[in-house]
Amino acid sequence: PIHTESWYKQGQAAMECEDYDTAKNAFSRVVSLDPDNGEAWNNLAAVNLHTKNYKEALGSLEFAVKHKRQNWKVWENYLTCALH
Repeated sequence: PIHTESWYKQGQAAMECEDYDTAKNAFSRVVSLDPDNGEAWNNLAAVNLHTKNYKEALGSLEFAVKHKRQNWKVWENYLTCALH
């Protein structure tokens, strides 16, 4: 899919199925097409947290908090990751 919404939905479905490789690929595609998409950055970080890639998760969360400063879940993920 070319549209970011399609990639985003694929990533969400893959996360629900715990297919983290597919989810990571999909959310990575979203942020490459739309670098201001804070939700996609947050979900990419969540995938990395599930797979214990804390350094990558923290990098994604830095972009997520930049674009979604008012979202408490983004900050919760950021703090969880920072503690690892």
